[in-house]
Amino acid sequence: MKLNWPEVTIEEITSKLGDGLHGTPAYSEEGEYFFVNGNNLNNGHIIFDEKTKLCTTEEFEKYKKPLNDRTILVSINGTLGNVAYYKGEKIILGKSACYLNLKKEIDKRFVGFIISSPKFQKYLERIATGTTIKNVSLKSMREFSFQLPSSFEQKAISSVLGALDDKIDNNRRMNETLEEMARAIFKSWFVDFDPVHAKAAGNAPAHMNAETATLFPSSFGDNGLPAGWKASKFEDLIEFKNGYAFKSKEISKDFKTNFAIFKMGHIKVGGGFNDSCKTDYLISDASQKMKKYILETGDVLMSMTDMKDNVRLLGHTALFYEQNVNFLVNQRVGLIKAKKEITNYPYIYCLTNNKTFLNEIRKRANSGVQVNLSTDGIKTTPTIMPPLSLMAKFGSLSYPIFERIFSSLKENQSLAELRDFLLPKLMSGEIRVKDAEREVEAAV
Repeated sequence: MKLNWPEVTIEEITSKLGDGLHGTPAYSEEGEYFFVNGNNLNNGHIIFDEKTKLCTTEEFEKYKKPLNDRTILVSINGTLGNVAYYKGEKIILGKSACYLNLKKEIDKRFVGFIISSPKFQKYLERIATGTTIKNVSLKSMREFSFQLPSSFEQKAISSVLGALDDKIDNNRRMNETLEEMARAIFKSWFVDFDPVHAKAAGNAPAHMNAETATLFPSSFGDNGLPAGWKASKFEDLIEFKNGYAFKSKEISKDFKTNFAIFKMGHIKVGGGFNDSCKTDYLISDASQKMKKYILETGDVLMSMTDMKDNVRLLGHTALFYEQNVNFLVNQRVGLIKAKKEITNYPYIYCLTNNKTFLNEIRKRANSGVQVNLSTDGIKTTPTIMPPLSLMAKFGSLSYPIFERIFSSLKENQSLAELRDFLLPKLMSGEIRVKDAEREVEAAV
């Protein structure tokens, strides 16, 4: 069905389109405004992490942009096409993001889906300039065109697709809460030694049954660790290898195959699997040599490279779970498996994303413009060796948590695939809203 919707440009639907500050504001730990760039935009939200700098009100007043409740933010430098809906957050916008202030008759979420669509993302890839760091001009942003339905139809389409995104967001928030639980237990047991301190003081460890409490000693040894625990190296816990060095001609960004490439972008700052990363695919079947790099559920993947001036990702890990396609690990990503006697991926994953371990491993990176971790530096990072029985107990408590997270992530995969399937068909009129609503209701 051919629709008689007018073709419009982004310039025609915006009251103002501009980018952020071309420069660096004065930072202050006492400030309340976050300095935000394109890498802070993700899945419709502005993400603040431990590396996001703060600025004072005075700096905000000098560099503020006319952001409002009609604003969409888009990354246009470095990482391209990330989207966030501005919701009144206290921010100063940097130059790697632009803002679109939409006219009143335009549905904000509908435009968000247009910008997230494969058509727009491919447009950005095509017109981006630069070799090392890709950049999209504001002129190119203004020139992108698409079909615009009536205001009523815009709202109907965004409502249908929004129901899928809302379910995906709810699952992500639940997963964050579940993972925080596992990390909190890990920190209490293996970093702060709370149960040992409690027993040393003659108290029963909190939030723990008597059987588990018996696994902890009631004193500390001369090495400062709980009695019987040993100082160790990371290599005593894990098997490690670098990812495979794929050639650019072997990789496709444009079509899917049965072999996807796991790269550093799949690792979130702070740790975790970034399911919104744009995935590349192996053009042909994997060779016998490549198959050694196929990932399995429970594999821990570590970022081995970062930029010196903004170390955010180095050393963080993601926990892999079964996907709809095979994933092969790329170079500069370390593939970590727990040793057979450990057989405990939750312990390894929580360990590698703990600040104490991260601080140690980052000391072993080189000091160039681009900082890198070597295989030897990773393996020799100091850590501790608790009793195997205690690590196994942590595993028995945390495995159900991560299994629930994996199940939720798989559901999100299916929801995202349905959304991406429906989006172009709704935009072209091939599927009408009522038909799409039935598919969405069955999915959520």
